[in-house]
Amino acid sequence: MVEESKQYNHIVWDLTNLMRSNRKKTMSYYPSAVFNAVVFDFKGNEHELLKRNDKRYVTSGRFINTVTMLDMFKRFKIVDLR
Repeated sequence: MVEESKQYNHIVWDLTNLMRSNRKKTMSYYPSAVFNAVVFDFKGNEHELLKRNDKRYVTSGRFINTVTMLDMFKRFKIVDLR
């Protein structure tokens, strides 16, 4: 996918990228690229996200396991300029 994506001027990586190391790895594939990040700051709203996940299941049948979401909340590192 990385090699194919290099054929385009604009790409979107739709990934969770919870940790700085994951984001840094993705960015390393494109050393001369300019990145624009869209960050969803959920800190303090974890309970609301769990409720939305339940609603998502009711409306679409899709969800993320609660244990998985709690683990994701713990591993998340805020985006910075590093």
